Amino acid sequence: MKLFKRTDIGKRKENQDTIDNKSFETGVLAVVCDGMGGGYNGKEASQRAANRFITAFEQGYNPEMTEFKELLLSAMQAANTVVYDNGKSVRESGQMMGTTCVAAFITKELAHIVNIGDSRAYLIRDNDIIQITTDHSVVQLMFEKGEITKEEMSTHPRKNVLLRVLGVEEAVKADYFKVKYDSGKIMLCSDGLVNAVSDEEILEVVNSVSLNLAATSLVEQAVINGGNDNISVVVVYN
Repeated sequence: MKLFKRTDIGKRKENQDTIDNKSFETGVLAVVCDGMGGGYNGKEASQRAANRFITAFEQGYNPEMTEFKELLLSAMQAANTVVYDNGKSVRESGQMMGTTCVAAFITKELAHIVNIGDSRAYLIRDNDIIQITTDHSVVQLMFEKGEITKEEMSTHPRKNVLLRVLGVEEAVKADYFKVKYDSGKIMLCSDGLVNAVSDEEILEVVNSVSLNLAATSLVEQAVINGGNDNISVVVVYN
């Protein structure tokens, strides 16, 4: 299993994204968190969430396991709890501390994925790019209701308003996906990538460079395209 990752501050004053990974006997765990709340609040939220997610997964992991849904969902709840508990004083002062999170445990043939917010997971195989996760956002809900088109989602004034994040409520509901990917690549990213680089461009970049350069090349393309936000990418493949 090979994993390559890259994060960049973009045009922001601080990088509030956190990416992390850990290898296990039967696969690799990767996490991307995009902090919210401004200043140190967002950075602390994403760091605490990513660290706690990996620790919780590690504590429950067994190399004999073949199903990972419950472990991943419990790790997401553990990450939510640590951000929620540490954000109490922040909320009392009228501020916010929260973070998105997308995580994947990837074996030789399967990717087990959980997400909260609008950080995403994709399957890239040959000439196809498939978004696995669904954003927990106002514009996604409006699109599903037929109120706006796919094209309007990227420019809508409420496109950054999220319906689910880690650390704001005492409990969270994450989505889980299991994807067969034996011949493809799994990409995790923060919204800083997809807001600057289209799916078609992502596919073109991944297919035009050696895979060890894919994450770096995608971040560089996002910077070239404007890169207004923090940009984080993880690419995993056999």
